[in-house]
Amino acid sequence: MKIETLETETDKSEVNPSKVVSEAEWLVARRDLLTREKDLTRLRDEVSRHRRELPWVKVEKQYVFDGPNGKETLTDLFDDRSQLIVYHFMFGPDWEEGCKSCSYLADHFDGANWHLPILIITYRLRRRTKKRTKPITTTARENLLRMSFPD
Repeated sequence: MKIETLETETDKSEVNPSKVVSEAEWLVARRDLLTREKDLTRLRDEVSRHRRELPWVKVEKQYVFDGPNGKETLTDLFDDRSQLIVYHFMFGPDWEEGCKSCSYLADHFDGANWHLPILIITYRLRRRTKKRTKPITTTARENLLRMSFPD
């Protein structure tokens, strides 16, 4: 169907219920909003600073994962880099294919993979690895590391 043949079913006032005001009134409202947006930005920056200042917890437990090369420790997953990003790919053991959003994102990992090592970041993907009776059929299968994380 061509867009030109579609007819509007709603009145513009229903789509955008904002009131119409003079430019001077709009400017007052916009400056008020800008002040509140700046306050929010400062507050978000402060909260982010507090998050970065949180103390760390030493990981004492020896986690072992099933990775693409067999058993791997948490340290192994970092691959000699200082940061690790783990993406949980939603793919249930009885599903025919992965989550549509996860599959879409996985189809675009290659672009980021060029940049992450330069930033000293290792990127890993995880999914549930209960016994499957059917093969993986998602379009992202080539990018999906078969790695199980303990609960």
